[in-house]
Amino acid sequence: DSIREGNVLTIKKVSGEGKVFVRTKILENVKEGMYFPINVEIYSKVGDEEVVVKKETMTLISEVVTEAGITIDGKKDATLVRGHSYPIEISVLEDQELALYTTVDFDKSLGAYDFVSINVNKNTFELVNGRKVYSGTISVGLDAEIEGDGLFKVQTLVNKIINGRIETAVDSVEVRVVDFIVEDVGIKGNAEGDNVFNSPLVIEKDLSFEFVLSSTPEATSVNAQNSIARIENAKKTFLETMALKQYTTNNDLVYSYIINTIREFKAINAGDKIIFEADAKNSIAHNLFYSGDKTPYLDASGKLNQANQYFTIRWGDELDARTLEITGVRVGSLGMLIEIPYRLPGENKDRTISYEFVINVQVWADEENVTPIETADQFVQYLSSSSDVTSAANYILMEDIVFENYSPILETQFASLDGNNKTITIKKFAQSAVSSTLNLGLF
Repeated sequence: DSIREGNVLTIKKVSGEGKVFVRTKILENVKEGMYFPINVEIYSKVGDEEVVVKKETMTLISEVVTEAGITIDGKKDATLVRGHSYPIEISVLEDQELALYTTVDFDKSLGAYDFVSINVNKNTFELVNGRKVYSGTISVGLDAEIEGDGLFKVQTLVNKIINGRIETAVDSVEVRVVDFIVEDVGIKGNAEGDNVFNSPLVIEKDLSFEFVLSSTPEATSVNAQNSIARIENAKKTFLETMALKQYTTNNDLVYSYIINTIREFKAINAGDKIIFEADAKNSIAHNLFYSGDKTPYLDASGKLNQANQYFTIRWGDELDARTLEITGVRVGSLGMLIEIPYRLPGENKDRTISYEFVINVQVWADEENVTPIETADQFVQYLSSSSDVTSAANYILMEDIVFENYSPILETQFASLDGNNKTITIKKFAQSAVSSTLNLGLF
């Protein structure tokens, strides 16, 4: 008989000698090192009465087997890029042993690059704050989980000897696999960490965003080239459309990696290209918010949702998906936010790629003399000392410029030149074959 609530256990042994075995179990929320006294009383029946013939108190001390701590690339939340290797650390308590580490739920295909390998030396560890820390690497193949759901687990088994028995604890962390991740966002042309975009009053100026993506490994064999091409195409698609949908090979209805879940695109194969159709034009403007209250700049249909007093924005048309054309209306600054939702394999909620920045509208030093340059001929005409302009002026490039046969401007005449994120390309320098001087600069 037993009474759980009263912590009383009564065992009846009719006659004879022998041992009675009782196995105890401690609840999971009991901390290690707690004492549990157990009073044992042995009765014998004398006549019609039960008489205590022996009393003894034993004390149990709780011991636990703690699961291993697992971090990959310094994080417990692991998202790994195919074709890369990452540091992995597994830590256990000092009185425990790391018995096993392995991968589970990994959907392995027959491909040579569909693999995940973990290399940790169980015989070597560093003692840190009472824990054994085992270090190693985890490598993800170029096609890891390519025919699966993009998920697997790293599982560990920990041993501890308690009362002569090996007790174990199993734990695991979930790992997601993708072709690339966005590592950083910034304003093109700005120094690292500079999130202020200075825009002149009245003049149009292009604001382009730069996305730093995870690196693509070099192909070590001919067979790896297809995998590399897939990863590069995925990056290209994202940069051109600000969206991506990758699906598992076995089921084209199940997407394993989605960037920009707020926008729907229809992919159409057109020769060697994939055309993305959408109700709204591909532009980062659809992910633009006022940082103060996170009010979207555009509404769901892609039309202006809320204007402001400092600047206007043009997007789409001939601009690429990462570029906005800013026109200053009033001197002042306003905080803005880029927020692109994405969903990783196995998740049913969105994460976000976020970047806060400031658009600062300012008056130029000589605003009335700001002159736009749209052609190569205008560039030479305005900036050379032979220009008809009698004093130095301020200029801004409005278009990319290509010089087919360029003669460097030896003497310039300008106060400032705003590149406006445009590109000047010199295909060839016009140099005399007998000239003793070689000028290969822009100025």
